[in-house]
Amino acid sequence: MKTAYSLVALLVILIGISCEKEIELNDELTKPKIVVNSFYSANDTLKVHLSESRSVLHNDWDPLPNIENATVTLFSNGTKIGTLSHESGGNYILTNPFPVSGQSYLLDVTHSTLDDVKTESTCPKAIEIMALDTSRTQDRFSLKFTIEDDPNTNNYYSIEILKTIITEYETSPGVFKIDTITQPSWICTNDINAETNSDPTGETCQEKLFFNDAGFNGSNYQFHISTDIYQSSQLIVIVKSINEELFKYRKSLQLYGETNGNPFGEPVQVYSNIENGIGIFSGYSEATKTIEF
Repeated sequence: MKTAYSLVALLVILIGISCEKEIELNDELTKPKIVVNSFYSANDTLKVHLSESRSVLHNDWDPLPNIENATVTLFSNGTKIGTLSHESGGNYILTNPFPVSGQSYLLDVTHSTLDDVKTESTCPKAIEIMALDTSRTQDRFSLKFTIEDDPNTNNYYSIEILKTIITEYETSPGVFKIDTITQPSWICTNDINAETNSDPTGETCQEKLFFNDAGFNGSNYQFHISTDIYQSSQLIVIVKSINEELFKYRKSLQLYGETNGNPFGEPVQVYSNIENGIGIFSGYSEATKTIEF
């Protein structure tokens, strides 16, 4: 019987060895590429961060090395706007001129050892928050506001709320200190145009909500959202008009976060609009409203 068990064990080992297959990674998966990250807004300094990609075998916990010796140039309609200056840590800036709403920009990045990359993006037109209505129930705050959607383009939007929390505590007998913290607030909606996952009740709750105008193109559309205001003294409502590239990037990034590490989940490719490289270059315009309590 012992001999039989030994033969079975040997057979399993031989099968395991015969089933091993060495997978060779091609150059596309191992060759470093320029990684571009830039979310720029109208009437503000253009900022771009550059880093160097690593292969699929790279440890996810190790940060990508910064690129500090590239030449980064911005163009619009074939005309050179300016060359970005490197500050530190792979961060490049262009302080003048500021991006303009409705204008298209091309970013060109050259490097001595890495393949050059380029990307193009349009800064969406500015939007306005109209007819803001609010209501409150205990620590829950509901908001309704309207925007005018442009009928001539496919429009995309994101909504977020920052809340200011004030806490007072005693540092020593009779001595009190006040701390003020501003942090993202979890917001919810039942809007069928929300592009995030819903729970069984049909409500979507995220730190950022994303919408496209497929269901309300060209109309004055009213958003309904709610958030908690526990210990809050102020809410800052931020509505961004974003372009399709940023919409796809945020949506794919969210799906990636939800499936990463799940052995049964479908692999998700994070969207990139960088030609010959990786990353995102995308503009946005924003409108804000501040609500004091």
